[in-house]
Amino acid sequence: MPTNKQRIVRQRASEGKSIRADESTSTNEKRPLFALHQMIPPACGESDRAQLFDHFRDWSSLTWNQIRADKHEGYGLERIPIEDFRRQIQNAVTPDVNHLMVGRYSQVGRFAGYPINEVFFVIVLDHDHTAY
Repeated sequence: MPTNKQRIVRQRASEGKSIRADESTSTNEKRPLFALHQMIPPACGESDRAQLFDHFRDWSSLTWNQIRADKHEGYGLERIPIEDFRRQIQNAVTPDVNHLMVGRYSQVGRFAGYPINEVFFVIVLDHDHTAY
């Protein structure tokens, strides 16, 4: 059986293919990616997290055009002014952010964040509708 070192195939930088960012300016036909690294740690349970990730999986099959066209009760998003959120959430974003986009992942559960290109940065999970 090969050792861990034997399982890894190393390539010189000049041998591999380069990965480039998509340079097109429109994200309308792209599918969303989710970034959770900026998220305020949630105080929700495992079932809420499971519903959220199921929702993200479903959401990822849609394009940004489809998400924007949907109602916010479904897979769509709603714009909420940043001053409507709790101070902790307001402090988690830079001063140039004047609103967050809010989506639903369950009957009561919400997530809030902001999109940059095709990436949606999730800031907070609002499992009991107390973030704003």
